[in-house]
Amino acid sequence: MPIRYEEVVKTVVFDVIDTDDDGLVYRLEVLKSSNGFRGELFRLDTFSLQCSFVDSKPDESFYVLDTHSHSIDLDEKIFDDAQSCIDFVANALQENFS
Repeated sequence: MPIRYEEVVKTVVFDVIDTDDDGLVYRLEVLKSSNGFRGELFRLDTFSLQCSFVDSKPDESFYVLDTHSHSIDLDEKIFDDAQSCIDFVANALQENFS
């Protein structure tokens, strides 16, 4: 049985979205498979770390899969092309934060 895979064909980072607490940064990865295109949305998050060394930066930022309350449900969505996926997410983010 062959191993199936999806190829990341495009990665986009959206402009910072201003919120009351802080700005949000989202990154979208568009994946291609035999069924079409789909997206995975990530949010830039900062974690406080306990460092062993005094000269180390105690906070680090990482992109995490977005399961936040503002999340856009992409689990079942299949698109015809990468741009349709990007447009869908951009419009959904705009609606959520307008």
